[in-house]
Amino acid sequence: PVPAAGARCLSVAKDRAGRVLYGAEGDAFCSFLDRCLGVPCPIQSVATEGIEDAAPEAPFDLPAGGLEGICARATGDECAAAYASAEGACAYDDRSARIWRGEAKGACAKCQVWVGLYRRLQQEHCAEDAGLRLAASVTADL
Repeated sequence: PVPAAGARCLSVAKDRAGRVLYGAEGDAFCSFLDRCLGVPCPIQSVATEGIEDAAPEAPFDLPAGGLEGICARATGDECAAAYASAEGACAYDDRSARIWRGEAKGACAKCQVWVGLYRRLQQEHCAEDAGLRLAASVTADL
């Protein structure tokens, strides 16, 4: 199987300095990152051979606005559509779906970290945050 016609998951390029650049405008994964987490593409890394991320554990920062800002983005309809589009383009067969879910190693480990962070925010923090905001608004109305 292949992704839907015209769908591009993630472009990969390597520059002369040895940096690997994951993502470009028009990539479904980059649209997801931008709309849901406020993270711009390309994601930069270093590869010693090929395109595999040589330093996936290197720290990187959350975008401006902190978790509250991210939750505001990550819980919107535009984000849900971007995530679904990226998942369709990037997880189109069993192997790529395992990579998307973080069950198998892919070339862009940082990409997998961002997807994992998004899922964790959806399942834990943002859902809890939305519940707290709802409780506060209901309490304020009393």
